[in-house]
Amino acid sequence: MIDTWIHSDILATEPFNGDLSAALGAIQVPTIVMPSTTDLYFTLTDSEIETAIMPDAELRPIVSD
Repeated sequence: MIDTWIHSDILATEPFNGDLSAALGAIQVPTIVMPSTTDLYFTLTDSEIETAIMPDAELRPIVSD
């Protein structure tokens, strides 16, 4: 799974060439982003920013103790 994750970087493909806003803005399906509030890698703050860029995305944080 790590190998797939490392080699599946949409930002490294045409036409995005490192442009996160363009890549996320190109997503054409309804998306639910569900970050855990305790996740130190996929943070709630990052998820809020990414969800705001995606055209049909909804943020549903999972509140963890």
